[in-house]
Amino acid sequence: MYVIRSKEIQFSDSAVTGGDRAALAEWIAAGGSLTRGVETAQFEREIADWLGVRHAVMVNSGASANLVLAYALKQGGFLRNLRAIVPALCRPTTIAPLIQLGFQISLCDCDPQTLNIDLDQLETLLQDQSPAVLMLPHVLGVPCDMAAIQTLCEQYQVILLEDAREALGSVVCGRKVGTFGTAASFSLRDGYQLSTVEGGLVVTDDTDLHQMALSLRDYGMRVIQGTDRRARLCDRLGHTGPQVHPGFLNAGFGLNGSEINAFLGRRKIHQLDASTARRDRNRSILSQALDGFFTQFSPGDATSCTGFGTLVRNRDEVVEFLRQNRVASRAMIAPNIARLPFWYAQHGAQPMPEADQIHETGLCLPVHAGLDEMQMVRIADLVAKIADPV
Repeated sequence: MYVIRSKEIQFSDSAVTGGDRAALAEWIAAGGSLTRGVETAQFEREIADWLGVRHAVMVNSGASANLVLAYALKQGGFLRNLRAIVPALCRPTTIAPLIQLGFQISLCDCDPQTLNIDLDQLETLLQDQSPAVLMLPHVLGVPCDMAAIQTLCEQYQVILLEDAREALGSVVCGRKVGTFGTAASFSLRDGYQLSTVEGGLVVTDDTDLHQMALSLRDYGMRVIQGTDRRARLCDRLGHTGPQVHPGFLNAGFGLNGSEINAFLGRRKIHQLDASTARRDRNRSILSQALDGFFTQFSPGDATSCTGFGTLVRNRDEVVEFLRQNRVASRAMIAPNIARLPFWYAQHGAQPMPEADQIHETGLCLPVHAGLDEMQMVRIADLVAKIADPV
């Protein structure tokens, strides 16, 4: 067996550096609240400004961000029905809140070039199903064709939610991913572009939706700001008259992050532009070096990917070979939802040929910002020695 002994290449870089630990220890020693407070509010403002949106709400995970988004739309009366379209190739936490909240969901296959949603099949589903919501992930951080998708959503009057957990920093049509729809979610957990160790974000330009998201995050408390807005949201919920409790408005959750998470996040926002450039560079190196292998086509101006996706017939063999050579890799993180037990048990077999191909042969390689060009070439050389490309 061909084995190289050299520095281990992790799938993601460290979320917390030595400098972060020292700064955090000094900040904690200075005292102050460790739960939601000034740091959280400042982080929300700074990340919203960086993205170019009006509002951000920090929660404890990307999965919680999707839950808050879906429930805010349902609870706040934003929806004309409870039908949604979700790509078959997505994280379970993308679709889970919609299932849990009783949405009727139609799966859409993926495009074989981008691995994102298939636009032709999407339009057919929009015509046939008349859904209220499109939940749209950007697979491995490669942006979807947002110009085409926005046109379809406007034509069929569909609320667009971006699950942008893998795409923080990606740019398409001159705008950052996560700023195209009614709202978007991001993950801030270890391994993503901006890590607060654990955490997530809801972002939106819609002030009513922002206020609803804040309330749902904070136990359903009545945090709605402004008399007119409070009255409007109470009307949406059917809460009128003296029976309205002064402290609580919604059946909410406790999904707060901590001041520690926000402190770490604020230290990293200024690194995002450089991180995006390095991830984009590393993706390009693998794409060029792995000639003859599948590479996701990206329509983006910048692609801040969480991994490099390709297709190989001998995936298990490749993963083991790379492990022996101290390089982390994994099966494609987003599975075909139609193949998972919780979906199959309710809906039976559904043909999703492109998503099936990714489910069976998809391989994900590291491209994080901590890797240099020589390490990327090493990864490509090892893959080329053992892999049987589709």
